[in-house]
Amino acid sequence: MKQGRKLYGGVCAIVAMSFMIAACTISAQDVAPIRASSFSPTGYEERGWIAMEGPATGYRDKKIDERTYKIDVTGSEVTSQEQTINIALVRAAALAADNGYTHFTVSNVKMQMMCVGGGMKGANPMIELTAHFKRAEEVSDSTKAMDAGDVLRTKGLEIERPDRSREGKQRAYLANVEACRTGRLQNPENMKLKSEMDG
Repeated sequence: MKQGRKLYGGVCAIVAMSFMIAACTISAQDVAPIRASSFSPTGYEERGWIAMEGPATGYRDKKIDERTYKIDVTGSEVTSQEQTINIALVRAAALAADNGYTHFTVSNVKMQMMCVGGGMKGANPMIELTAHFKRAEEVSDSTKAMDAGDVLRTKGLEIERPDRSREGKQRAYLANVEACRTGRLQNPENMKLKSEMDG
């Protein structure tokens, strides 16, 4: 009887180990379809205080003075880094226009990923920037100011229509997980835009 219990205990241990090994070998490719089914790309929306899973997503801004706002955006894990940047730029443009300014520049740009479990349990793109508003007559070629109206017309349309296809959400999720894994952003266009904004 004792030998039967030992054998049974040994089989249970082997089965448990098999499940543990299988769980350890799950890849981002395996998780991507589940995440794509569970989440939507973040659109132009103010960040709420509560999220069912993961961080609350959307934009948040804080007025520094009459011409300056700090803006930060957190995207869902199926939101591309580019979409996250565009939401921040559109928010800056909207605030400039609402306050009677035609242009804006950005500084203190920080693009990062919020990674949980190496990205497997959460990989959220985040951007923080400071927007400085200008009137048309204050803009010169050397300021690298963005036209608020142009940003609202072009990027405003883009952020309202993020790629909501299953494949698009999986692509965004995998790029975000890769950014968590490597510690750097993967999309060269985002890096170019970031350097333009910092410049």
